[in-house]
Amino acid sequence: MPLRFLPNAAETLYSWLDNKKDLYRNKLVTIPTPKFYMLYNGKAKPISDVLRLSDSFRFDDHKFSLELTVKIINVNYEVSSDILTKSHSLNGYAYLVSQIRKHTDSGMERDKAIANAVNHCIEKDILADFLAKNYKEVCGMFDWGITIEEEMEIREEEAREEGIEKGKKEGKKEGFSGAAMMLLKNGMNIQDVARMLELSDSQFRELQERAS
Repeated sequence: MPLRFLPNAAETLYSWLDNKKDLYRNKLVTIPTPKFYMLYNGKAKPISDVLRLSDSFRFDDHKFSLELTVKIINVNYEVSSDILTKSHSLNGYAYLVSQIRKHTDSGMERDKAIANAVNHCIEKDILADFLAKNYKEVCGMFDWGITIEEEMEIREEEAREEGIEKGKKEGKKEGFSGAAMMLLKNGMNIQDVARMLELSDSQFRELQERAS
């Protein structure tokens, strides 16, 4: 998330300049103090309340020159955070999301769950005017264009990639055999393992024997 903010932050800060030539003058250029927040309404509990750009740095020697910090604010309706009590619109949005999630968790198809949740909010006078006026747009916004099956495929790919990384790390400790067996255990077929690790014919035959 901090990496996503980075180009937008630069663009926004540059927009405050009257003239880009000001960047090259000797006089100090003053800019608004940037603060970054992420409103989180996912199911899983965030690992941390704060995300940092430096979390993505390949080499963490604590001597980096750039940082961007994003504070996570949980806006799930069930959490009842302070920000929801202060913002009627955000509270209504959080309630709408909770209703969509309630319907999808019960097995309802996504488009039907969205429509039911929107109609329910209108009936309860929650963001009623906005939802009634922008019904199609709201339904389209929440129909993220990804099915449950596609989401499962993404999770499987992530698990596969994680298995590959574990296999590579394990391979450094135990050699090709340990790495290969780790990758097989994580769902990769033996031919792909052989190609990825560039196994010789003798190593491939050894792997087949161990895997059988």
